[in-house]
Formats: sequence, C-alpha cells, structure tokens
Amino acid sequence: MQPSTTTRRASEARRRVKRTFRVSAQGNADVSAVSTPRRDFNYAVAWGWLAAGAVVLVMLVAIYVVSNPYVLAIFTTEPLKDPLPTCWVSLRLRLSLRDGIGPLRAPRRWMGPMYYQAISQCIQSLKNLETCLDKAEQHAAAKRFDVGVLMSSRLAPDMQPFTYQVQSACDYVKGAAAWLSGEKAPRHDDNEQTIDELRARIRKTVAFVEGVKEEQYAGADERKVSLSWAPGKVIGGEDYLLQVAIPNIFFHIAMAYALLRQNGVEVGKMDFLGPVNFVTA
Repeated sequence: MQPSTTTRRASEARRRVKRTFRVSAQGNADVSAVSTPRRDFNYAVAWGWLAAGAVVLVMLVAIYVVSNPYVLAIFTTEPLKDPLPTCWVSLRLRLSLRDGIGPLRAPRRWMGPMYYQAISQCIQSLKNLETCLDKAEQHAAAKRFDVGVLMSSRLAPDMQPFTYQVQSACDYVKGAAAWLSGEKAPRHDDNEQTIDELRARIRKTVAFVEGVKEEQYAGADERKVSLSWAPGKVIGGEDYLLQVAIPNIFFHIAMAYALLRQNGVEVGKMDFLGPVNFVTA
C-alpha cells in the first residue's frame, strides 16, 4: 500500500531536519577545529603584550629610583648635596630614622656648602650695615650735629642702644661661623663708642668669617653648640643656624636700621638688602 501524500511529506521533512543537524554538527566541529589554534594564538599575543608592558613599567620604576636622590637617601649612607623637601623630613620623623632602622638612614637636609652660603649672606648683611653707617655719618654732617648722638639712640627706654645692636649682630655672625666650622672665634670687647669704632668692629668680624673656607663647614649639622643664655643645654648645628643665629643676626641688623631711620638717616630697603644679582631675562 502506497503511503499517503501527507505521510511522504512528513518523512521528507524529518530527513531534511536530520540532514541539517548532521551538516550543522559537522560544520561546528570544523569551525571549532579551525578556531581553537587561532584563539590560542590571540591569547599568546595578548599575554606577550601584557608581559612586555610589565617589563617596561618595572624598568621605568627602576630608572626613577636609581636616578632620584631623594629615594636613595633612605637607603644610602652617602649625604645629599641638596636639602630634602618637607615630605621626606616628615617621613624621617615618622620612621624615627634619626637612630636608624635596619638599612635606613636619616637623610640630611643641610650640607657644608649650604652653611657656607648662609653665613656668606650674613656677611653681606653686615657689609650693608656698614653702608648704613656711612649714610648716618653723611646725614649728621649735612644736619650739623654730632654723629655720636646716634650711637646711644633707642626705640624705647628699656631697649639696648644702637651700639649694642651692631655689636650683637657682629657677635652672632662671628659665633655662627666659629661654631659651625670648628674654628675658635676671636674675642672682641664690647667697648665701641664711636661710629669709626663700630665700623672697625664690623670689618674685623667680616675678616674673620671670610677667612673660614667652605670645606671647613663639613659636618656642621653634627656639631653641638652650647649657648651662654641656656647653661647645661646644647643644640645641634642645623637648629643653631636656623633657630638662633640667623634670626638674631637679622633682628639686630633690623633694629640698627630702624634706629637710623627713626633719626632721619636716609636709608631704605635696598640699603638693608644690598646688591642683588640679577640675570638676563
């Protein structure tokens, strides 16, 4: 008996479906067989680029560490030529590196050349003060009064006079150079009464301090300084320069300047500052 038309059509449809599945499965297998090596190759390329990037990053970090003195400062015993920024000072304090922890060392902020330059600027300020003395003498001559009057002038009754301000400025400059270089400071008696004697005091101080060479300030930050007004106590070289010497030097020079200005001497800020080393713009 012949199958009906409907049955034949159903059978053909089933055969077509089976044929389609066989072809699809075979195609998928072929595609999988082809794509697996390609996918592995792509993965290998990606991992290769990633590894190359990591190597380059490590090299850049290594170059930065080797070439950066601030990074090396905590791993080396060699002193730095330049002062460290505040962030490294803070790091030093947080890690208590003053006593050293393992391979770490407290980085130094100030070295010999920096002390020499700071003292040199103080010398220049004394020379500027001598220029102000010259103007005081000229002012007294122009106004026809004894310049000795200015030597005992004060801003207030309980303030030390002009001569004391000049003597103290000289003593702090002389003391800073002596303490920080290990030299013995010359003794200067505070017996100046005239403007010529004050001028001579300034010149003697400048001559001594200029005689101290730059290399003599090596190790200045490790020196201990004793102060006459703090018996039994000492202060480190760096703190002595920054907290005692420089503030006192400029305080007494500024007071001397103010006393001259109060008495009508024609001095201005540029007389206080002195020469400025401008460069070509």
